[in-house]
Amino acid sequence: MQHVLDFFTFGAIGFWIMVAVLSIIYTIAVEKDIHGWAIGATIIAAILGWDSLFGPEGAVWHWRVLLLGIIIYGIAGGAWSVFRWFKYCRKYIETHPNEKISLIEGYGDNKRHLTIEQYYSEKLKPSEHKSRLIAWIVYWPWSLVWNVVGDFFTGIYDALANIYNRVAASVIKKALNRP
Repeated sequence: MQHVLDFFTFGAIGFWIMVAVLSIIYTIAVEKDIHGWAIGATIIAAILGWDSLFGPEGAVWHWRVLLLGIIIYGIAGGAWSVFRWFKYCRKYIETHPNEKISLIEGYGDNKRHLTIEQYYSEKLKPSEHKSRLIAWIVYWPWSLVWNVVGDFFTGIYDALANIYNRVAASVIKKALNRP
């Protein structure tokens, strides 16, 4: 059993494979707001890397170092989650503009009229998005990387889509003007 665990020692190839797999799982968990696989993968990774991290000569050799690391990680995650929440709220409002929102909530006798502000306030209550917010705190490094990479590729796609649309419009125009 020890030979299997040695494969996952910090810096060994197994360690880097595990980090890559975890990174993929965490990124998907954060972006899709599904966390079961991420929690399970974290537990398995902790078991496999326990000696490497917490053994007599492990990377986390003292509880104070671990506590300080958790505090710093949590503060960074909290700051990241505030930024992501701002971005999420802005995107939600952009994708649900005033004219498309039904200002009547509920069914039958439970109908009530809402102002735009009330509607957005109800839809964007942090208590309704706990799992998303916690994921941004816990998996903030992967969320940050995916956010930067995703924004970069979305920008490239949008620029190319505009070119593709102009090419298609030009081809259609020429095709329809033929005798």
